[in-house]
Amino acid sequence: MRHLRHNRGGFTLIEMIVAIAIGAIILAVAGMGIVNVTNGLFLTRQNAHTALKAQAAMMRIEKEFHIITAVSSGSATRLDYTNNRGGIAASHTLELSGPAIQLDGDTLVDGVTSLRLSYSAAYTGPFTPVWSAGDKVINISFTLSGSGGSQSTFTTRVRSVKL
Repeated sequence: MRHLRHNRGGFTLIEMIVAIAIGAIILAVAGMGIVNVTNGLFLTRQNAHTALKAQAAMMRIEKEFHIITAVSSGSATRLDYTNNRGGIAASHTLELSGPAIQLDGDTLVDGVTSLRLSYSAAYTGPFTPVWSAGDKVINISFTLSGSGGSQSTFTTRVRSVKL
């Protein structure tokens, strides 16, 4: 009888193996959850960075286009124009060059998959992909590749006060 009581108070080898296996399964599931949360945070951070790059580029383009005094040519992916920065008239070019939007050869934003410029005489349109005399409003839209293959499109409309 003593021997039976003593055995009932402990664990058998099978019970210990089952407990270790259940613990391992719980740890594996918890580990996968932590990895998923970490990946989500990384993607969120990368996409926030992409949005900030786009916002900075869009603000620069808006400032440039707001003070345009003349346009020599405009297409869906390029605009040749003159403006007065600091009271000095100069010619400039904004264009899609490879995967980047460039202003006078300097990259404003990279990772660009598309740029669409369209033009109109009135703020409400209709907009066309080619500049014509009398146009005063420029619609700007570009798409950036984000983290994880996501695509984000940014759009604004600028009316030049000098045209």
